[in-house]
Amino acid sequence: MASRSQTKQQRGPILWPVILVIVGVLLLLSNFLLLGDFNIIDLWPLLLIVPGLQLLLRGDILPSDQGRTFGITRGSVESGTIDIQAGDIDVTLGVLEGTDRLVAGQYAAQTRPQLESVGTHAHLFMKRSHTPWYSMAGWEVGLAPQMPWEVVLGTNIGQIDWDASGIIVDRALVSTGLGDIRFVCPPESLGEIHVRSTLGTIQIITPANTPVRIEIRHRRFSKIHADMDRYHRNEDGIYFIETDHFDQEIQIYVDSIVGDVYLI
Repeated sequence: MASRSQTKQQRGPILWPVILVIVGVLLLLSNFLLLGDFNIIDLWPLLLIVPGLQLLLRGDILPSDQGRTFGITRGSVESGTIDIQAGDIDVTLGVLEGTDRLVAGQYAAQTRPQLESVGTHAHLFMKRSHTPWYSMAGWEVGLAPQMPWEVVLGTNIGQIDWDASGIIVDRALVSTGLGDIRFVCPPESLGEIHVRSTLGTIQIITPANTPVRIEIRHRRFSKIHADMDRYHRNEDGIYFIETDHFDQEIQIYVDSIVGDVYLI
């Protein structure tokens, strides 16, 4: 399978390099005794000023890049697996327009997804441990339509926003530690979909005319908010939407420990 990476270099953080240059020049002048009785230690307030300016200008104390765009052609691929372990990074997952690319979007600076191919099946990996620590930009990934995808998507404190309304899901596991999850159901699922959160809000959004069956395991500190104008609830506590396509029913299992679950 042929692959191609499309990159766009983004300008990195400006504030930190400028401050380092100024301090370096002052140190150089001080070594040549050109600053008189000036003591470089008197610049210690910069330790407070610089992070404050960084927070105001960029919204983050850490010196982070804007991420790197990428694209991989589909070639002869007929099915795919994507494994995303984002840690503290927010993840947005959606669908691509057209069928010429396998995946495309934004990943961490100086990094691209790892790809392994076996026959007509592609396996992609995107892991926080493989990216620079300073790259805090969110990951945005579009998946090819009209082919089945197995999705493993996890974060520790990052948020997950997955609109699966345009793809075929083989099976999926979506989980967060302290992050929220927003999941839009796919039109078709060949296997089960599991959505889990330890401490965060879970939103399950079902498009119109989509047959769905949702089984929720909630604990003492978890509440369910369902739109009962759209959903029905049986004696076993399972929520479902009735359509004429029961043979295509999508099965979703939700596990929430602390946080609300919304069925929309």
